[in-house]
Amino acid sequence: MDNSQFGVAPAKVEGQVIAPETTVPKAEDASTTFAKMQLAAQVKSGANWFYWIASLSLVNTLAALGGSTWRFLLGLGITRIIDELGQQMSGPGKVAGLVVEAFIAGFFFLLGSFAGKKNKWAFVVGMALFGLDGCISMLAQDWIGLAFHGYALYWIFRGYSRLGELKSMEEFSQVGSYHG
Repeated sequence: MDNSQFGVAPAKVEGQVIAPETTVPKAEDASTTFAKMQLAAQVKSGANWFYWIASLSLVNTLAALGGSTWRFLLGLGITRIIDELGQQMSGPGKVAGLVVEAFIAGFFFLLGSFAGKKNKWAFVVGMALFGLDGCISMLAQDWIGLAFHGYALYWIFRGYSRLGELKSMEEFSQVGSYHG
């Protein structure tokens, strides 16, 4: 039976006509949805490294303030330098060092938040800063610390590169999901 003779009913929202015809979104196939979910998880995983870096740097700082000599390898080299300078200072110097380190860790937390919200700039800035921080490990000849910097940068970069793929898929889905 051919229904073309009946025409198209206008779309209404709260009694007002908003469009001469309705458009119905096409359903994405399961493989596309799954691929987008995988990419989103990889982007989030890359962004989460910034949280780890910030958190472990703060733990390292608190351990140093407590007089401990152990450290997490994934911490920031710059906070290690501030910790060592703080050991040579009196109370106000240690507090100032703690404030600076909290600011640095907070900045990495913010990078994690923005990167998790699919902001490319946060990945780029974070990778650049963490890469520069890796130079501190290299200058200190801390090869294990440098290797961990490289490992973390690999996973952060992987999240960054998947972000481009994910945005392309999302744009393609938006363009192709409606028909008129």
